[in-house]
Amino acid sequence: FIAKDPISIPHRFSKKEDREIAGFFASLIAWGNRTAILKSADTLMTLMHNEPYSFLTKASASDFDALKTFYYRTLNGEDTLALARAVRRIYTTGGFEPLFSAETAGEPLIVRLGRFRKALIKDMPRRTVKHIADMEGGSAAKRLNMFLRWMVRPAKNGVDFGLWKTVSPAELYLPLDVHAARQGRA
Repeated sequence: FIAKDPISIPHRFSKKEDREIAGFFASLIAWGNRTAILKSADTLMTLMHNEPYSFLTKASASDFDALKTFYYRTLNGEDTLALARAVRRIYTTGGFEPLFSAETAGEPLIVRLGRFRKALIKDMPRRTVKHIADMEGGSAAKRLNMFLRWMVRPAKNGVDFGLWKTVSPAELYLPLDVHAARQGRA
């Protein structure tokens, strides 16, 4: 199923940072028609020269401006640019995984998800913030939790990556909306 799933996007890459960034963006737009999701994620990776980590950490201002042409449903070019700048800032100060590391013994994952969100939306336009779910504010954050599963669950079955060791697979959430819950019961 990987070829027809958003996880196919980070599977294109072998470098940890590329998988993280591609996975983040693929999960962020993983709502709606799968064909449209994959087409849009492919377009975004192309705009990043199919080297998301290198692009985001080394691109010039004019290279970044190319991201203004990307849109998917309610995510427009300005949102894409703001998100790319936020990801760049996070990677120049340590990357995604440290934001999910427990700062105290037993720190709940929901708190770490909140820390990640706060770091990501820092100085972000209000319009763009709506694209980053807030579990502490009551959102199920399905797409963000899907991204975490990809990064955390072991790679042994060939689907997920098992890149992060700072989050235990036992801590992961599996949020369900009404549709998914009905499908599961069926």
